[in-house]
Amino acid sequence: MEGRRLRLFFPDGDICEGQIVSVPAHDSCDGCNGFVYDLIATTKPERYAQMNVKVGDALWTRFEDLQGYEMMEGESK
Repeated sequence: MEGRRLRLFFPDGDICEGQIVSVPAHDSCDGCNGFVYDLIATTKPERYAQMNVKVGDALWTRFEDLQGYEMMEGESK
């Protein structure tokens, strides 16, 4: 899945696009149920500004923290 683009839907209404950097491939840790992605775009830039995060930065999110997600066509360059 690394390199694929996806659209993330968060419970607070934020919809962002990201490119997957890493997805852990083990089940031995409950805290690893997520993935690292590079932030490409967001509908709530103020959310990330408060965290000192900008477009292009890598972020971690857990699958259970998402309202949903969808894979986008192709890969980001």
